[in-house]
Amino acid sequence: ANSVYFPGSVIPMLPFELSNEICSLKPNEDRLAMSVQMDLDKRGEVCASKIFKSVIRSNARLTYTEVGSLLEQHRKGKDVSEDTPGFAQYLYDMDDAAQLLTKARMSRGSLDFDLPDPVIILDLQGKPEDIVREERNPAHRLIEEFMIAANEAVASYLTVNGCKCAYRVHEPPDDESLIGLSQTLKSVGMKVSFAGGDLSNKFQQLIQRVRGKRIERLVSYLILRALKIAKYSPENIGHFGLASSCYAHFTSPIRRYPDLMVHRFLKQQLKGKSKGKVKMTNEALKEATHHCSVRERAAMGAERKIVKMRQAQFMADRVGERFTGIISGLTARGFFVELDQFFVEGFVPLVSLSDDRYSFSEEKQCITGEKTGRRFRMGDAVKVRVRSVQVPLGRIDFKLIDAST
Repeated sequence: ANSVYFPGSVIPMLPFELSNEICSLKPNEDRLAMSVQMDLDKRGEVCASKIFKSVIRSNARLTYTEVGSLLEQHRKGKDVSEDTPGFAQYLYDMDDAAQLLTKARMSRGSLDFDLPDPVIILDLQGKPEDIVREERNPAHRLIEEFMIAANEAVASYLTVNGCKCAYRVHEPPDDESLIGLSQTLKSVGMKVSFAGGDLSNKFQQLIQRVRGKRIERLVSYLILRALKIAKYSPENIGHFGLASSCYAHFTSPIRRYPDLMVHRFLKQQLKGKSKGKVKMTNEALKEATHHCSVRERAAMGAERKIVKMRQAQFMADRVGERFTGIISGLTARGFFVELDQFFVEGFVPLVSLSDDRYSFSEEKQCITGEKTGRRFRMGDAVKVRVRSVQVPLGRIDFKLIDAST
């Protein structure tokens, strides 16, 4: 149902001849495509769209780093067009359009978390030599905004024309989750009410309120825990996280099967009403979307597990070394620490803290010593020593370093 991505390798959904050749963009070579042409108004709203089969020819293969640097320089008023002859202005115009789309999307309540993923850098032998935070620049945002806009346009087109569609849906959180979230936020000093008004906007305002603060990771984690998991469905119930009333995945048919289904439905409709009957029953579509949702979660689980194993492999030769970091997660058994030097997370078991007996309060989101009253919260700075590493389990254990332990 999807391609699976591991550090340094990929298991493609489609055969190599398709994923890396016939369906892969290459500079100065014709490729068959489906194009979505959209007109934006000054507010960044799509006022017209057209979908059609096309033949495209890529002019150049650019990296996110190259384009991101170009756009950042342009935003500062510097002209670096000589470094990208022939298409610099196109990129500037695309960036302007992307910023309009971002503004429009955020105004309707779309959620935007700043939770970077680890990037594992491998040496020539395939062993991890560094682990860093994923850096996002204007080029990432540009592609993201164009993909979201295209996905919405295609989903709306299929819906308006009464066609089948494999929607990407995200239900809003239920009342019980909202009550729990509100109570937990109150215990950490944040009074928030989710009653009345637009819920998406309330969540977005909350995220913006803690942006750049020590409590940002905790609040983001709590919100994510309250949200439901996005999935594929033949029924359009909207996408809460994107504040979109009609959404589907269309832009990656090489690596996601739901996108491929959407392309099939779209092409059948474009042939005309007399030929636009897709030979897929409602029950078959329901089974297919459920299967894709299940396989997506399995792939994400495998990807996370391999990343954890690679992180453990990277730290295996660093047992006994000392690092600084911040507390990134709390459980009844201990707390997680994210290192400053490397984007690696390890675990400090409560049983390893010998100065007191500690307990975890989920409501207050803190770990407290019964005698000393010492507290550990997310975002606290700590010093740790690598205590042990179990590569097959992807487990890294730390020992807290201070005068009492």
